[in-house]
Amino acid sequence: MAPPSDSPPARPTGAARPRFRAGARRVLIFLAWRNLWRNRLRSALTLAMMAVGLMMMIVTAALQEGLIRKFLGYATDLRLGHIQLHRQAFIDDQDLYALLPSGLVEHLGATTGHVFAPRVYAAGLASSGDASRGVLLRGIDPMLEPRVTSLHTHLREGAFELGLWRGGDGAGNGGQPDPPVYSVIIGNRLGHALQVGLGDELVLITQAADGSIGNGLFRVAGILKPLEPGFDRSGVLMSIEAFQSLMFLPDGVHELAAVAGDPSQVAAAQARIEEAVLRWPGPLPDAESGAVRVRRWDEINPGLADMLSLNENLMSIVMGIIFGIAGLGMLNTVLMAIHERRREFGMLLAMGMSRARLLAMVLLESFFLALLAAALGAALGSGWALWLQRHGLDFSGWLPNGLDWAGVTIDARYEAFLTAADVWRSAVLMLAIVMAAALIPAWRTVRYRPAEVMQL
Repeated sequence: MAPPSDSPPARPTGAARPRFRAGARRVLIFLAWRNLWRNRLRSALTLAMMAVGLMMMIVTAALQEGLIRKFLGYATDLRLGHIQLHRQAFIDDQDLYALLPSGLVEHLGATTGHVFAPRVYAAGLASSGDASRGVLLRGIDPMLEPRVTSLHTHLREGAFELGLWRGGDGAGNGGQPDPPVYSVIIGNRLGHALQVGLGDELVLITQAADGSIGNGLFRVAGILKPLEPGFDRSGVLMSIEAFQSLMFLPDGVHELAAVAGDPSQVAAAQARIEEAVLRWPGPLPDAESGAVRVRRWDEINPGLADMLSLNENLMSIVMGIIFGIAGLGMLNTVLMAIHERRREFGMLLAMGMSRARLLAMVLLESFFLALLAAALGAALGSGWALWLQRHGLDFSGWLPNGLDWAGVTIDARYEAFLTAADVWRSAVLMLAIVMAAALIPAWRTVRYRPAEVMQL
């Protein structure tokens, strides 16, 4: 007589495979849930480890999203806009004569539906008393600029006043009209370097567009917060009218900035503006200055775009590390549970439980534990992230001048920004990693032989 075998009897050819009927499924679920709490301390520690890992991941993702949105917001809302237009020569070497004609500006405003903020640029020398500094002059339209950027809301001192302060129409000494004195706004560090404050006078000297020496007296009406490192050290903001008076610049502007209503529609807005530029029938002054280029913010500041992309990749790496640790914890838990319950599994196999159902029961235990951890971690992480979104983290005591990154300076108050996608993505990723880690030791139950494990 052949010796008895521990393996289940062969199923007749053509016989139907047993399925998990509703009653069997309920029994498996009941057993898995009950077995999960047989060692409450171990299950609680594993649950806490995975929940804390998910909580930290959600909070980190929310802080990262808030930081990215803040940098992008400062770059576009305060300076770049979403789209800018220049002549090619101005992009290449800041050519003073590479101008966009006023006719093109009017045509774009009438045909694209966007508001464009015109800007002009030049270099000069600013002096006050015995101090002098090289400066970057930026002329803007005080009425249109606030419709494109929020620069006017970021003054450290003073007011956003760039009009004519005094002179220009009165009778001065000898019956001659007083020269016009315009108001300007300067960078914070430039004010310290020149030792000037609100209401003080500033002398600007530059080489005008006609080759002469342009000079003028200006009054400091405001001081900007640190928004751009370069402009903070050497920036002088004035009206286009004051700029043209100083530079004797012909009609035209160096730059047009616009914003898309929805940041996700920047590419469509760029295409629409490019089409409008091609439809403009007028000639471009100074053909050597090249064609009109329409560029998005990420094309203008690729360094910032690359840094934001790098941060997203780093976030994925951090997420993988945290959840990898959670997966190792689950792997250890399942290995210990299987090792301690070998005799029990052998008994179940000897009583006729199929190996597939035994595997399903062990995986269900891991799934229930991971699901509880996902729910707890998502609730704690979302609550903490929403609190940080409302109250933020204030580091202004350590960084009074803000944080400079990729040419953009933001204030030292960081707010989180929680999205449902971050919560779901983190929770699903944790469940996937934990279940993959649990599958390896759970598969060992399929290879158990009842006679062998019951003797241990």
